[in-house]
Amino acid sequence: MDFKQLQLRPAEIALLTRSNTIDGKILMRYTLIYLVFERVLDGVGGADVTKKKTILKIGKHFNGFMARNFEKCFLQYFYNNNNLQISTRELLSKVESDITYKKFLKEFLKEEHQIKPYIRENLIDVLRSSITLNDKGNLLVGDVISYLKERNHAYKYAMSVDKKMEVIKEMGSYAILLPSFDQEILPQFTSILHTKREWDGDADEDDFDIYFDEEPFYLGSLKILERSGGIDESGHTMDSQDDGGEGA
Repeated sequence: MDFKQLQLRPAEIALLTRSNTIDGKILMRYTLIYLVFERVLDGVGGADVTKKKTILKIGKHFNGFMARNFEKCFLQYFYNNNNLQISTRELLSKVESDITYKKFLKEFLKEEHQIKPYIRENLIDVLRSSITLNDKGNLLVGDVISYLKERNHAYKYAMSVDKKMEVIKEMGSYAILLPSFDQEILPQFTSILHTKREWDGDADEDDFDIYFDEEPFYLGSLKILERSGGIDESGHTMDSQDDGGEGA
């Protein structure tokens, strides 16, 4: 599946696949991880890792990046000051103090025109900031779940680190969506970013560690779906405890 061809960001896919169970806080963190993975923001080498703090600055791909409105919630501070250096936690705190999680979801991400073809809105959805998938959305989500399950299986059972990295390289920043992300991939994020720099021809740059929060928080987008049994015909997540198929 080519998410780039669909013009969907990881946070938008997470919103569609977890329609009524995801919240703005998780989507904020998906957004920041995406911006770092895509090197719109880069880490400053030599950060004090004893304090588990990473300092971010404008990245290699900052200029020319066509940001969505919900991404501008993070990038606005760098637009105003190209020399800004700020920790991941401080940046998240600034965004969270400027905009509520509900507003981030309802007035920014949910209003992006890229996801409009996949949802149908009714008054109840508008009032409770939820979404209902239309037929096109249900078809897309089914394809996404199948693809992510297959890629998650390939990652988990790869026989070497190199093979695991092949999966990450193929998926790019969409690896954020794998159920393995929080337990297995996020702890290796520094080495993944180092490998990405090698792919970009920048292996000589200083390494830096990434700490997005005090604890693992980024549940892969399939976990709740698998626990709840998938998506019902209306586009809402079902309450069944059946895992809907092969576990991840």
